[in-house]
Amino acid sequence: MQEDNKFISLKQVLVLLPVSKSTWIRGVSAGEYPQPIKVSKRLRFWRNDDIQNLIAKLIDSGVEHGAE
Repeated sequence: MQEDNKFISLKQVLVLLPVSKSTWIRGVSAGEYPQPIKVSKRLRFWRNDDIQNLIAKLIDSGVEHGAE
């Protein structure tokens, strides 16, 4: 499996994007962040390539590490 095609957990997402869990969930609900793949009622994963694309977009727009 290629690195871009793998799924990552919320814990892994938050290591890559240093925001709080509640900020991340609000951003997902608002459509600002990628939608998860729902495995069960409480278990969700995100596509690694979606997260990498978001990081690239944030860097391109000058928003990195909390500098808004």
